[in-house]
Amino acid sequence: MKRFLLITVLALCYSLTTLAQDETRIVRVTLNTGTVLDGTIKFENDDVLLLVTDRGERFQLQKSEIKSIGEPVHEVSEVREQSSSTPFGVMLTIGGGGAWTSHDSRANVNVDLIMGHRLLLSGAMFLGAGIGYSGGLKKNDNWNTLPVYLHMRYNFLPTKKNAPVVSISAGYAISLTKDVKGGALGDVSLMYRHVVGTRSAIAVGVYFRAHGYRAQQTTTIDGENYTGKQNGALCALGGRIAIEM
Repeated sequence: MKRFLLITVLALCYSLTTLAQDETRIVRVTLNTGTVLDGTIKFENDDVLLLVTDRGERFQLQKSEIKSIGEPVHEVSEVREQSSSTPFGVMLTIGGGGAWTSHDSRANVNVDLIMGHRLLLSGAMFLGAGIGYSGGLKKNDNWNTLPVYLHMRYNFLPTKKNAPVVSISAGYAISLTKDVKGGALGDVSLMYRHVVGTRSAIAVGVYFRAHGYRAQQTTTIDGENYTGKQNGALCALGGRIAIEM
């Protein structure tokens, strides 16, 4: 009897030790898109798996989205040190099209660098800030600006390799021309995103950008020139490509 109790106690202690160890270890889940997630499995059945990362992010994954589930690969403390910078993302966008004001129109190009957190809302939202250049193709164009803004992008299908995304930016366009003052800026884009690696993706789509301005304008009335200030908005519409790293 004593031997039976001793064996039972030892077995129970071993089981509790094993469970405690499992709670401090993680598994590596690889999705069909190539995305790799490290975390602990909190729930699993034939259809769904609930994974919680060391940062507290919860991913409810369909089994059809999962390529493989690996053995525990790291202690949680080790993953925290190695993955502390993984939420940080960088995007380079290049766009071109037409721009117009109330009195003229021109070709327009823009290049932007955006940095921020790329894993908000379980990977669906990118939130950050951007800076760039926007201007015309003419040598002496008066509409060259330096846009500075906050940026938000939402991915409608974050676990899929191909998905539509929408981006919204708001900030200020700093004029690079002496006689033109900049103004508030807004930007909206609708794009189609394709994942090409664990951290890389490329997206193409269309955008609309507008910003206010204040400029000097000279008009001629009855042979006389009159110079005054004019307030207005410059609008731009075109295509855009985004590269994520």
